[in-house]
Amino acid sequence: MLTNEEAKTRAEALFIRKENQTREGAEAMAEHQTARAAEAEKLRAARLARDEAKAQQGVGEESVAPTTQPRRPRCQPPISSVSCALAPALATLARAAALPHS
Repeated sequence: MLTNEEAKTRAEALFIRKENQTREGAEAMAEHQTARAAEAEKLRAARLARDEAKAQQGVGEESVAPTTQPRRPRCQPPISSVSCALAPALATLARAAALPHS
């Protein structure tokens, strides 16, 4: 059986450990975000330099391809646990079932 003093000491140690974990996690996240922002800025500068080089070579702005590809639409999660691959087929079946039978 723990005494009050032992329980208090154990709780304080647990609290300090959790505080340290929280602080270290926040520091790691800040480092990650800083590195991510630096990488994004580096890629942006490279893209701008490439576009500027193309513009100086005489390539018209209208012929410069977009630097980002359009996003493909995400599959809406079906109501049941059916995978996204089956969702279009199920939608087709549902539309077919809704048609009046002759």
